[in-house]
Amino acid sequence: MAICTSGIVIAALACGLSFFLFGAFGRVSGLNRLAERYPATSRPEGQRLDKQTVQVGAVRYRRCVEVCISPAGLYLWVHPFASRYPPLMIPWGEFGRPQRTMIYWQSAVKMGVGAPPVTTVAFKQGLFAKFKPYLPAA
Repeated sequence: MAICTSGIVIAALACGLSFFLFGAFGRVSGLNRLAERYPATSRPEGQRLDKQTVQVGAVRYRRCVEVCISPAGLYLWVHPFASRYPPLMIPWGEFGRPQRTMIYWQSAVKMGVGAPPVTTVAFKQGLFAKFKPYLPAA
């Protein structure tokens, strides 16, 4: 019985720690501020890409971002293991000037979001190329 109880306690602690860390990541990265400013009410029609890697601020969300490219804007839904953030719908006009960067040693593009910028987001070059035609400054 003690082994079963200790397993439950360890699982509860792991869940609590996960909840705390993902909350901290959301605050540090600026993802929480993006969610307040650009909430998505539903997933738009458009090209849907699952398991994308996106960097928000200093935090990389590896293979856990759903992206939908639509004429209205870029839909992002970050849902790492054991946590979910609210989905975002960022209008194309809210993205700043693209700048070169790297994500996991691969060519990527970083842009500020909002004016003044709420945070930055970075996308691997292949994903960026798919939505670049929608950007007004591109």
